[in-house]
Amino acid sequence: MQILQLIKTDTPNVLSRPLKGFFLSIFILMIFFAPYSESWTNLWLTTCDWQQDVWRYVTAHFTHWNINHLIMNMSGLIIYSWLFMDDMKSRRSFYEQVFSLIFILAVIDSYLITCYKLNTYAGFSGILYGLFAFGSIRYWRSNRLICNLVILVLMLQLQPWFETTHFVADQGIIIAKNVHLIGVLSGIPAALLCLYLDKRARLKPDTKIPSFSKP
Repeated sequence: MQILQLIKTDTPNVLSRPLKGFFLSIFILMIFFAPYSESWTNLWLTTCDWQQDVWRYVTAHFTHWNINHLIMNMSGLIIYSWLFMDDMKSRRSFYEQVFSLIFILAVIDSYLITCYKLNTYAGFSGILYGLFAFGSIRYWRSNRLICNLVILVLMLQLQPWFETTHFVADQGIIIAKNVHLIGVLSGIPAALLCLYLDKRARLKPDTKIPSFSKP
């Protein structure tokens, strides 16, 4: 009985409408930039240099090398939203998710411009790693078991006894593990900032509405 009481929540375990729209828009972007052909994919990926169009540093994250790559990242985003669905019920969760994605994207792009060694980059996995790192830190107090498991998986995925830069998977996908690491490292300060702002909002005294009723 005690276990059931701990699991039971007052509100249904569903995402709010803004968050549904947020995650749905990401899926729509992935579908739009899906690898329908090699020429289509080449239009949107980044070549990681200062002379290319700036917008490619956004479209590249929603572009994928092949269908397997696309399905893998879509599945990862579904798992992310499902794992932390019960923790994203506050009104500020929508703004935190938007902020974390933009912050992680900006940090990864800074790395792609300055330090990335390969000629091209495409894929959502770097941002996805950052989101998992963000969620595991941001919601650790309320969901310690899941967050600890996510942290463990991230550590295993980024283990140093494999190549620390990249390797080519069996499907021909270039897995940029260094970008994954940057994504994880960028998700941590984003989560800490959200925790700080949330704590500050909780400590702020509520403004009382004056009562005009007779004593």
